[in-house]
This record gives sequence, C-alpha cells and structure tokens, in this order.
Amino acid sequence: SKTETVGMITFAPIPTGTFMMGSAKPLRAFFEPAKDCTPLHEVKIDRFNMSATEVTNAQYVMFLNSALKTGEIDVREASVSNNQTRLHYPVPAYAVYGPKGGKYEGKPYIHLSPVAPLSHHKMDNGLLLPEHPLNISWITYLPTPKKFVVHAGFEDWPACHIKWWGAMAFAEYYDLSLPTEAEWEYAAKGGKNYIYPTHDGKNDGQ
Repeated sequence: SKTETVGMITFAPIPTGTFMMGSAKPLRAFFEPAKDCTPLHEVKIDRFNMSATEVTNAQYVMFLNSALKTGEIDVREASVSNNQTRLHYPVPAYAVYGPKGGKYEGKPYIHLSPVAPLSHHKMDNGLLLPEHPLNISWITYLPTPKKFVVHAGFEDWPACHIKWWGAMAFAEYYDLSLPTEAEWEYAAKGGKNYIYPTHDGKNDGQ
C-alpha cells in the first residue's frame, strides 16, 4: 500500500541555512565546471525533510507492484542494448514506461538490466571498460504472476537504472517530491561545504 511504502522511508530534517553553491574551479584536471555551476554563489535553503538513504529495491518494487495493479505503469519486453547503455550485443530485459494517457506517457522509468553497462573509461585498446558487475538491476519482473520481485539479499540495496521520470513517478505516487538541485547540494555538503558528497569531502576515484 502507499502508506506502507512511505512508512519504510526514514526522513531526516535538513535545517534552514546558507551555503556556497556551484564551483568556480575544475574538480579534476580534465573536467571544467558546467556553465550553470558558475559563478560560485551563496544560496539560502529553507528547512526541509530528506530521505536518510537512497530509495531501496524493496521500496521501489512496492511502488512498481502497486502502480501495476492500478494501471499506472506500462511493462514491456525490451533490450538493454541501446545508445544509453552502450551495449551492442542484444540483452533481453523488461522495462517499465509511463502508461498511455499518463503524465509521463512512453517515458522510461526503469530498465531491469541483468548486466552491468559499459563505463566511460577506456582500455589501452580503446574499448570501453564495463562497470562493476554488481551494478545491475536486482529487480526482476515475473510475467506469469505479473509481479516484480527483488533478488534475495538485495532488498536494502539502492534501486538503480532508474530514469528521471521513474524517480518523479515514484515521488508523486506517494505525494512526495524530489529535492531541487540546490537542496541536494546543500544536504550533500553536510554543512561543511564539501566538494564531494562523501564522509570527508574527498574523492579518491574508487
């Protein structure tokens, strides 16, 4: 139920405050700040609540099964082989889209990819390296009972391979909202103006 899923989410209060948003210098030698990240500027944020963790597989599956019963999603046989995943060998998989006549009609919500996509890093021969083998969708669709399930042991892992529309649909289904760019950056900086959203603000590339 909708109440049950929202009850599984723990929200943390983010206090009112100001922070320096954006970046005035490259984060890495080869990465220049996007134009909409500069100049570095002060932003005030009003108090809001934010999920203490990322949405889990279990939570997203509850949404999918509930929305499937009410006709608010469209499940199709698909392939994860496309320009977005950069996989050229056909890999059959189910995908979820916005339903006909809905707000996000035909928009992709999630690809239930059984394989990890390719990264942006290249080997010496120019071929792209695959991402970590665990970076797959641990959510599976069973067509006979028409039900989504999570692989045992991965219920509390963050749901992945979700598109923007799939995140919006989840939030709106439970009368929630996604954080704005400023809200997310404010929370990610942890009140310390960290450059990276890690426990110490550093990124060792791992």
